[in-house]
Amino acid sequence: MASSKIALGFQLISTMKSGHLGIILLGKSRSINTEIQRILVSLIVSLRCVQ
Repeated sequence: MASSKIALGFQLISTMKSGHLGIILLGKSRSINTEIQRILVSLIVSLRCVQ
């Protein structure tokens, strides 16, 4: 379980670089916790503000 979460982390970092793809993946994979979704959405929003 822990290794899959680490793999998810790397995947999410790469998806954040490609923008909206992360949101699409979050919508499709329902096994992700809502907490992780909130964190990712806030990260994506903060990345947009920085850019």
